[in-house]
Amino acid sequence: MNHSANKFNPIIIVMAKVPRIGEVKTRLRPFLNDCQCVELAVCFLKDTVAKAKCVSQNVIVAFTPADGEKEIGNLLPGGTVLIKQEGNDLGERLASAIKFGEDKNFDSIIVIGTDSPTLPPDYIKAAIKLFRKKQTRIVLGAAKDGGYYLIGLRESATGIFENVEWSSEKVFEQTAANARKIYGCESTEIPVWYDVDTPDDLAFLYSEYLENERFAATAPETANWLEENKNLFES
Repeated sequence: MNHSANKFNPIIIVMAKVPRIGEVKTRLRPFLNDCQCVELAVCFLKDTVAKAKCVSQNVIVAFTPADGEKEIGNLLPGGTVLIKQEGNDLGERLASAIKFGEDKNFDSIIVIGTDSPTLPPDYIKAAIKLFRKKQTRIVLGAAKDGGYYLIGLRESATGIFENVEWSSEKVFEQTAANARKIYGCESTEIPVWYDVDTPDDLAFLYSEYLENERFAATAPETANWLEENKNLFES
């Protein structure tokens, strides 16, 4: 991962769960069965990693649980760099992943999850551009559920994830408040997007599939799955 000092080199870290039965997309049950939850999680993972690799040559997948390296590696293109997530909660795991990027001397660290398969690559590019032009120290992409689909930092920031109520609608607001305290200014925001966590979110994803002609280009694996399972939405 060496790079020259004069070339701006960001890294994108994808936070991912190993797609195992009963451990992924569980809030989509009982609308989906266990196997369908895993199938969809695999599609989201593949689409997210492919998109990240289109934006930057430096992509790392930070996975959990720790014993799943072979499983997740088999789902991704050969040569995909994998690291284990470290920490007891999402905040600690995010902080650890960001520290990894900083320790490798990347110029900025962009972290995304796998719950937004149709996220436009341009939103990730917009975050990177802000860092390239040195216009910000932190970027947040808000999700419609009160969380965020992207966080970008130029370097590790102690306390950025402290006292955040994970899996609540306060995640974005509390992280932004921490950023104000640490940096003394507002975080830079890129457009709002949506996560797919609940049956209502999945119905929205299907409606986007029907209406957005760029869907298949942005999320081909997810598009295939929706086409094969359209009876779920049309019954």
